[in-house]
Amino acid sequence: METCTPAEVMIGAMAREVVDGELLAQGIATPLVACAYQLAKRTHAPNCYIAYAIGNCVSLRTGRIELSTVERLTLGGALSVFGFATAACEILPLLAPREFFRPAQVDPHGWFNNVCLGPYERPMLRLPGVGGIPEVTSHGERVYLYVPRHTKDVFVPEISFRSGVGAGAPWETEARHRAGITGPGVRKVITDICVFDVEGGWLRVASVHPGRTLDEVSAATGFPIRAVDPLPTTHTPTAEELGLLRNEIDPLGIRELEMLTGRVRVEALRRVLQAESGQ
Repeated sequence: METCTPAEVMIGAMAREVVDGELLAQGIATPLVACAYQLAKRTHAPNCYIAYAIGNCVSLRTGRIELSTVERLTLGGALSVFGFATAACEILPLLAPREFFRPAQVDPHGWFNNVCLGPYERPMLRLPGVGGIPEVTSHGERVYLYVPRHTKDVFVPEISFRSGVGAGAPWETEARHRAGITGPGVRKVITDICVFDVEGGWLRVASVHPGRTLDEVSAATGFPIRAVDPLPTTHTPTAEELGLLRNEIDPLGIRELEMLTGRVRVEALRRVLQAESGQ
């Protein structure tokens, strides 16, 4: 069996969630999601449409993942183009696409935060913001999260701000109805060490990635975890899928950028940009 990186295991897990013919939504600076969608389209789901935040467009096109020339894949194959407000507040909530969001914080029920760390009025860190997340997650049927670096800083007992809707716990039914929430909230969370599903309104470890253990997941999570029993190992991409991913979809290794931080990430980003410019 060929060895996979954690990024490739995540991509394979995300791609397997895609169903042929559905609408997929992709945000900005999410190469893991981009690779997963392209892998799904080149294997079991060729008829999926992708709604891109870059260009606010919908496309059927398959292509190579790029950074500096990403519009060639998005706008270059666009079937239609919309304004951001129309896309985020009208079209996406209405069509309820499958979408993977990357959260800054997640609580035990899957509620997530992309607004700030610390009190909203005087935060320690202001985050990128919601960008349509409340509208989509309040009504969407296929809301997923992905976390490239599974740590206690991400999986916390209580998040600083609720910007994305979590699982529909039985005790929250009336409150969700009053808030106008019609969707089930987060269905799965895919990280670099495991996959969570939802059971009874709580996140539950559904599988651990090859070479990982439940003890490692527990040590990296800031709240007590629940797990299926027996606990399976996450399926890894096949040799064919790895070939497509490494040679056709992402030959420059852009998928690994989300796994990195600091100077290592800067150097990797520089190598990608140099390769794209032909230097």
